[in-house]
Amino acid sequence: MALFTGTPVILSSSPFLINNGDSNYNRGVMVSGSNLYYAAYQTGGAASGSTHVLKSTDSGATWAFEDDSNKPASSGTNGLDQGGAAKTAVWDSSAAKIHFTGRKSNAPIDLAYLYFDTGTDLWHPTLVDSGSILVANVAHAALRSDGSLVVLYISATAAPNNLFYRIFSAGSWGSEITLVAGAGAETLRPQGIVIDSSDTAHVLYTINAGQSDYHYVTLTSGGSIGTPAAVVSESSQAQRHMGVIWNDRILFTSINSAGSAVRLFEGTPVSSPVWTALAVATTSNSSSVPQIGIHPDNSKVYLLWDKNLYGGSPNQKVMYNTYDGATFTTEDTFWDIQANPAPGAGSIPPGDNFVQNMRMSIEGGFIHVVSETEVDFPAENTSLVYTAVAVSPAVVHINRMY
Repeated sequence: MALFTGTPVILSSSPFLINNGDSNYNRGVMVSGSNLYYAAYQTGGAASGSTHVLKSTDSGATWAFEDDSNKPASSGTNGLDQGGAAKTAVWDSSAAKIHFTGRKSNAPIDLAYLYFDTGTDLWHPTLVDSGSILVANVAHAALRSDGSLVVLYISATAAPNNLFYRIFSAGSWGSEITLVAGAGAETLRPQGIVIDSSDTAHVLYTINAGQSDYHYVTLTSGGSIGTPAAVVSESSQAQRHMGVIWNDRILFTSINSAGSAVRLFEGTPVSSPVWTALAVATTSNSSSVPQIGIHPDNSKVYLLWDKNLYGGSPNQKVMYNTYDGATFTTEDTFWDIQANPAPGAGSIPPGDNFVQNMRMSIEGGFIHVVSETEVDFPAENTSLVYTAVAVSPAVVHINRMY
């Protein structure tokens, strides 16, 4: 029996919404007091590519756009580029802010910062531009305990084979610093970042076009960069990763480009990790970054992925299992989207429905999952739906390491 058996809630039927790409650019559902928040991106229409924040005051039963007239557009002075790996959303529960970093959408394409205040439910009116650089790609951002952000990116002009970072703190951008320099024709790509209790950033990255050689480097809060080290050599990976730090382990999810094998890269201990690629599950036609979240009692992590995108089986599903540091439970169904479709999707023929690009967070005693799925037929529009399952004990687990 599926873990979720209720009726999914559509976040918006107009405009239709999506998650940003298929990697870890979106934090997932955020809990602020008794309210839920979610950052999403518009697909289609005159404002296609614009950024929205939605809020629920009734535990996810209904959602509404907040301060939408001041949302960052896909172009213009306060525009954040939505394309590719261009935008991140990071939750800062202590400051009650959702931090957005990305590329400016109008020339010059520099780094940009904007935030949404969940205390007032208002967008900050002014985008903060880094100036002086052209950004090819913004892949990841992570929050330190002092409220500053570590932002990883690739330059379009200055040594485009290098991996750079900047710190955003107290309303302004720090200088550009090379985290890892590519040798010769090497091309580096950031794949994940988590921050430990001492504010050291642990960065996963790949080398070269094949993107099969995973490496790892650290960055302390004082700016000291560790010695890069090899992690694993996993061929044909899809560059889709989510990470947490849990029980002296660094964990990054992964899936191969064929969408058939879910992996977990485990590095332990955190202070000097030895890395192993663990087999999580065999799946089929998966299209999403596998998700990971920590149980409220810290006893295990949940892993989540999709299965049977666009057929092969009449039932497209979101699957899950758990890992306690020693063994994985047998995979099971989190949500069977054909058996419990989104409203308006019930007439979709078996094998034609789909689910993809899930975002999971575990906060407030619930597993919150937002997924892209078909919400009407035969128009075949795609939007976001919300599903949630209670876990016990109902203790809020604040995890800033995404």
